[in-house]
Amino acid sequence: MELDYELAEPRDPSVPISDPKDQPILDAAIAAAAEVIVSGDKHLLSLDLDRPQILTARGFLDTYGGPDPTK
Repeated sequence: MELDYELAEPRDPSVPISDPKDQPILDAAIAAAAEVIVSGDKHLLSLDLDRPQILTARGFLDTYGGPDPTK
């Protein structure tokens, strides 16, 4: 099985984050021009970014659609 991918090389942090362990994730998402990060991490969720949007799993489903867990 082959999986296509594009390697995104992060540059210097363009958006600093309070938890240094989260910085590589944010930098890679920005370098790859990701539209959304789905995370429950409070440091990522506290950022106010237009792109990438940082959403919880529930927020992602509410925004982009998905099954209604109440049905």
